[in-house]
Amino acid sequence: DFYADPDDRQNFLTALQASGGQITGYEARIRNKDGGEVWVATSARYRYDAAGKFAGVEGTTRDIDRQKRAEAALRRAEEMLREGLDALPVALAIYDSTDRLALSNENYRAVLLPNGEMVTPGTKFEDLVRSFAPVAAAPLAEGQRAGHDDRTRSRSGGLDAARVADDDGRRRLRAGL
Repeated sequence: DFYADPDDRQNFLTALQASGGQITGYEARIRNKDGGEVWVATSARYRYDAAGKFAGVEGTTRDIDRQKRAEAALRRAEEMLREGLDALPVALAIYDSTDRLALSNENYRAVLLPNGEMVTPGTKFEDLVRSFAPVAAAPLAEGQRAGHDDRTRSRSGGLDAARVADDDGRRRLRAGL
């Protein structure tokens, strides 16, 4: 059979019909002439004869096997990175150039509980800090200095956080219990 998974032919035809007779980028694994499997993306449409009667399906198929392998390798690398970060004994977060959370480890999310639901990629640093909305600024220990005026303490009083600009201009959340 042309498809690596025997159900893929019917799945393709069902998707083509459900989309009104035209589909773009339908992904499936097929068998090449050597019997190996490759990922392809198919764009197809129903074809009709001059009388308007259904005459078949025509389309093109593009090899996306290299792309699929690269995506799988990226997922494995991201998983390894997350596992490595979660194994660290410190709370760690990385914010992008727009001050949105890009990545954090389990310890970071645990430190920020009960506001942990906000600790998701894309959350603005400012929104995260504001989620701790103190009634008054947290008192500093004698001789201790805050990085900026946005120093705060969690509602429970357990988290002391300050946004600090590094030499490279990137902001970090420094948190301590």
